[in-house]
Amino acid sequence: GYLRVFDLGLEKLLMTQKSFYGALLCVCWSPDSQYIVTGGEDDFVTIWSFRDRKIVARGQGHQSWVSSVSFDPHVCSDGMYRFASVGQDAQLLLWDFAIETLHVPRRVTRIALSLSLL
Repeated sequence: GYLRVFDLGLEKLLMTQKSFYGALLCVCWSPDSQYIVTGGEDDFVTIWSFRDRKIVARGQGHQSWVSSVSFDPHVCSDGMYRFASVGQDAQLLLWDFAIETLHVPRRVTRIALSLSLL
């Protein structure tokens, strides 16, 4: 599935992102509109940075589709966030994340190795 964010007033597509696998089933904006969390058929919760237009974290914990996600409006300050997810596995999971713990993974550079047989 795809996450698409539109500005309806300007009739403009602002962001398009693809899910890891399958359909996205639920979505929620952070109270400060900086992040979007999604859940779906891939059993993951995914945190998207709206400003950076990219995934900043992906959480694994459900054993089946994630059917609902929601940010906690009381834990959204000083770079700290909390959200909940509910899955078809009947689990309610609470997730906390802080801005300073999110980082961009380093790129792996491929090195060509030459092997010789003796």
